[in-house]
Amino acid sequence: MVHIDHYDFGRIVINGTLYTHDVKILGERVVPNWWRQEGHYLQLSDIPEIEGPWDVIVIGTGKYGRMAVAPEVIQKLNALHRSYIIEITDNAVQEFNRLVREAKNVLGAFHLTC
Repeated sequence: MVHIDHYDFGRIVINGTLYTHDVKILGERVVPNWWRQEGHYLQLSDIPEIEGPWDVIVIGTGKYGRMAVAPEVIQKLNALHRSYIIEITDNAVQEFNRLVREAKNVLGAFHLTC
């Protein structure tokens, strides 16, 4: 089971491993060094995995919420009838861990800095 042990500005520890760049968590797999086409703007092309078999998609928008989510991402999530949480990364991490404890299949996408 994937667990986020700690998050702070620019740092996230997942199952004991430190990451210092944005990450995606796809079920049991961590995808390090996640980059987006436009740094602080999340577009569909940045998370093609949303069409997977997820119960919930959790998006962390950064310590201060500076990563915006494009309207087409929300539209796609709604069209797929996916539950989603978009929060500052501190809150998103807490929600991610809660959902994993509830045995949900969760996709996590976390911006670690601003």
